[in-house]
Formats: sequence, structure tokens, C-alpha cells
Amino acid sequence: MRLLKAIQTINDESGLSEREVLLLELIGSQKGMSISDIGKYFPGLAISTISGDISQLWKKRELVTKGINPDNERARVIELSDKGYKLLNDVEKKQAERFSILLKGLNVKGENRKILEQIIQDALLFIEEKLASLNSSNSE
Repeated sequence: MRLLKAIQTINDESGLSEREVLLLELIGSQKGMSISDIGKYFPGLAISTISGDISQLWKKRELVTKGINPDNERARVIELSDKGYKLLNDVEKKQAERFSILLKGLNVKGENRKILEQIIQDALLFIEEKLASLNSSNSE
């Protein structure tokens, strides 16, 4: 519950929803994504919902830019703006601070700490592999 509260606090400070933060993280990790590319990472969301979120991040917040895809002039390419990169960097720093405080609060020591660190490393590796798998299927 405290972890959820910590994440919500970060989002409250930035004024972004959790989904908007995830969108910024995804767009920041890729170079030039279309709305349909982004949609592949959010299979439970309608493309129109993603498009609406991107429009809000573009028009109202100026956190992303929309350009023309050189391979398909009818398609738009979404990238983070300088303002988007700065905000995402700030959010990630605050997340790291909160997670550090959380781990310190758990007071895990000795062998249990090593086990927890291994679980976290395994989870991160799993996520990276899933993202790589999605990336390779998107490029085919």
C-alpha cells in the first residue's frame, strides 16, 4: 500500500497519470514511434484512447512532439520533447528516491537482502526480454 502511495505521490507532483508516465517512459526508450507502435505495448487499450493521451501530452503539456514518418508520410512519429525528457528524468529520480526509502524501510539484511536483490534483477531481466520480444515483433 505504501509503494502505491509513493508512486501516486510522484504522479501527483508531476500532474501525470500512471498511464501517461508509462507512455513517456516507452516513447523515451524508443526512437520515433507511431500510435500503432505504442498500441502494441498496451494491448488492453483502444488506439483511440492512446491517441487521446498522446494528444494531451502534445497539445496541453508539450511533452511529446509529432513529426512525419519519412517512410510513410501519412503516419506520425511521436518522440519526447526536451521538456518531456526533463520531466521524465525528474519523475525517474523521484521514483528511485522513493524506492530507495522503501527498501531501506523494509530493513532486509544479510542473505535475505541478496535474495531480494536477485528477485529484482530477475524481474528486470524478464521485463527487458519481454520488451525486446515486442520490439522484434514490431519491426517485422
